[in-house]
Parts: sequence; C-alpha cells; structure tokens
Amino acid sequence: MEKLNRRDFLRLAAAGGMGLAVLAGCAPKVVEKVVEKEVPVEVTKIVKEVVQETVIVAGTPQVVEKEVTKIVKEVVTAAPAPKEPVTIRHHVRAGLQEEFYSQTAAAFHEAQDEVRVTFEATPGAEYATKLTTLVASGELGDLWWDAVFSTVYPFAARGISLDLGPLMKADYNFNLGEYFSCVIAACTWDNKVIALPMGAHAGWSSFFVNLDKWEEAGLTALPDWEWTYQNEFIAVVNDLTKDEDGDGKIDCYGFHFAFSPQLTYTFIKSWGGDWIDPDDRRTCTLTSDETTAALMFMHDLIYKYKVSPTQEAVVDNMFANGYAATWCEGLHMVQREDSMIEDKFKWQAFMMPAGPGGRGSFIGPALHCINSSTKDPMAAWEWLKWATGKEAGLLQLDFGFVPPSRFDAWRDPKLADNINYQPGRRWLEELAVGVTFPANARAAEFRNELVQGLQAFFMEKDDPVSKIKEMSEAAQVVLDKPLL
Repeated sequence: MEKLNRRDFLRLAAAGGMGLAVLAGCAPKVVEKVVEKEVPVEVTKIVKEVVQETVIVAGTPQVVEKEVTKIVKEVVTAAPAPKEPVTIRHHVRAGLQEEFYSQTAAAFHEAQDEVRVTFEATPGAEYATKLTTLVASGELGDLWWDAVFSTVYPFAARGISLDLGPLMKADYNFNLGEYFSCVIAACTWDNKVIALPMGAHAGWSSFFVNLDKWEEAGLTALPDWEWTYQNEFIAVVNDLTKDEDGDGKIDCYGFHFAFSPQLTYTFIKSWGGDWIDPDDRRTCTLTSDETTAALMFMHDLIYKYKVSPTQEAVVDNMFANGYAATWCEGLHMVQREDSMIEDKFKWQAFMMPAGPGGRGSFIGPALHCINSSTKDPMAAWEWLKWATGKEAGLLQLDFGFVPPSRFDAWRDPKLADNINYQPGRRWLEELAVGVTFPANARAAEFRNELVQGLQAFFMEKDDPVSKIKEMSEAAQVVLDKPLL
C-alpha cells in the first residue's frame, strides 16, 4: 500500500476521496490520491487596444494612434477555489481536560490550516451516559475521550470505534512502536487497534516512601527491583509502623493502600493470578489459589501484621499528612503529592516489590477513539496523532494527568530527570501484556462487582475467604451475560 504524506491525507479528507469501507479494511484495500487539477476553460473577454493607422492630413500621410475595443475569446486555466478547513467534533470531559485540549488544539491550528477541532465537554459524572445517548441518536462526534472502565470496549464491540489499522499502515509518519506495548494492548479489541492513548500509568505500582520516617526507623537500604513482599517489604513496613505517643494506638502505619480493584490487581498479578481467565475471558478466577493467596496477603497486612489501616481508620491524604510512612500509588499521583507535601518531608517513589509470581499491575490508559461513522476520517486521524503525540503528552503533566505513553516523551528531560516517575517507566517497559477484561465487554459492570466485593472482603475479619467466594460468584454473573 502506498504511504501517504500528511498533506495528501488531508486533501483526501476534504475531497471525500477515501471511503470508510477502505478505512475499515474492506476490499479492495486501495488508497487513491485525489489530485486537484487545473482545468482549461474558454472565456470571453472585452479588451481595449491601441492601434496605429495612416491618415491624410492636408494632403500629407501621417501615422496616428487610437484606442479600439474588441471582444475576444481565449482558453485559460482556472485554478481550483481554496477549500474550507474541515471541522471535527471531539467529546471530552468538562474542566481541566477541556482546558488541556483547548491548549493542545491551539498549537494544532497554528501548525496547519486544513483541520479545525471543536470540543463538546460534559461533566465527568455524566460523561459515559452522554456518549451512549449520542450514539443512540446518531449524533456522536468524530472523536471522543474514553477509559477502560467506561464505554471504550462496549463501543468497540458494537463497531462504533473505527479500526485504526488501515490508517496507521497508510501513514508513513506514524510509528506505533513509539507507544508502550502494554498500553496498546489496552487499546485493542478483537485484534484491532481501536484507540490511541493520550497517556497511561502502570497501575498502582509505585511505592511512595517518606524518607524522613525511613531514616528515623534506622533503615538504610532503599527499595530496589529485587525486593519481594514476603522478605524485605514486610520487614520494613513493620519497622515503620509506630505508636509514637505510647497510647496503644498506631499513629503512623507502615504501609497504606486503597481498597480498589485496580490496586488489588497489582498484588493478584504479582502472585501469578488474575481476576478473569486470560484465555477465554469468560471465567472468573478470583477463587484460584494464586489470586486467593494475593488477596489474603493484603488482608493480613491489616489484621495479622497490623501494618496497614482498616477502612475505618483511613483518613484523607494519609501519606502526605504523615499518617502512613509508605503508600502504594500510581504515576498519576506524583505531581499531586509534590504539591501537597512541599517541604514537609523528603519523599521518593520506588517500585512495588515482586511477589511469588513476579510482577504485574493494572494498566491505566486515557484513550481517544475515532467514530467509525465520521465523514472526515483523515482529518480526525491527523488530530488524533497530534493529541496523542509527544508534545501533548508532556503538556498534560502540567495539568496533573497521567504521564504520556510514548518512549520519545519519556526521553524528554521533563520526565527523564524526575526520579519519581522512573519506577513507573520500568513497569511500563517490562509489562508485556495488558489487563484481562471481559469478553462480553462488560468491564464497568465487572469492576462494580469487585468494588462491592472488596469492600466486604476487607471489612471481614474472621472469614475473609467466604467473601472472596461471594465476590467471585457475583462477578461470574456479569461474565455470563451476553455481549454488551
């Protein structure tokens, strides 16, 4: 297939020269370039000329000039009229995200004049419902922001998202290899890339450490890639747990973690388990030996080792306020913690340890999809590349968003020189596959069952295994439903 440059792409978009059948990979897979030709046409003109003629004046011939009017026909070449820019609609969430994309689009508009982007912003709480309503009414725009626990997979399963494969193959300026492979896995449905990531984090895989408390506890060796949960980790979080005023109550916990499915996935994968069978993606595996062992280790951190708080003991911003010496978090929290902690104490992000099954974690990308019904696929593609490119990825750090998911952005000093981002980069580079999501595209429903099930599990002190079984049964009901 002939590779097209950027200007050819946009001319094709403006002229409607490539059908969606081609873009969707239907035969014939031919990309034809539409050339704007200058067309010869015959025109009639009224012209004035100065002519000379000889006249007799007083018997003497003289040459005089006079102006005459003529009607002539001639063939001229008419240049095509300049085309108006293509305008595309992009759905985003209201607030900071809208502000970020307005800035990104301003740079895009300055760099070229063929495409203009308009944004339709919806509050986050209403966003997924709004998109679904727009699909039902046939009014969905050309692109939209999405997330893995939102509409991305249901829309992909219904063919609403454009398969980006033909566009990527036809565009010699595009290199999918610039993105982390585990993130692209999350952008894939039915072996088709149906989104590109504006950014991503390696789940809850960063180990935030209060270095002041670390030193006060007499700890010297800092966490590294060789640490494991069962050895170095459990020893240091035990040493960091303190009753500082001697009243029999813990004032600073050694380790704090959230009770969310995404964080739990870090432990599950590190024990060699999963929440769904990765082969059939229809069978819940929460009761497998590996997954149960991972969940029970987390439960033991609270009730057996007493190094982590119960749900009732959790307060806001435990790490930033000094109530937890370490914290399991993600790259998306680095900027926020910097701004909250300021100079209260020294801190640094390291990598969460390895478990019996090695390492693994949830991959949290922020995605953009193109509507398969767009009338301007090439224009949408040009904007999608820009919005998920290096410069946009670096700009989103200023807004406290997830870091970019591109290698070239991570080589930039803005990320490369920030030590607290580096643990997450290694996770992104070394995680070969993404997260296991339901084959029936009901990721949001599946997560909702896990949210409720994990809450009950972490509150149950005496018989937590029974809560794992109940959670698994409820999750299996979701997996047994038909394709969404």
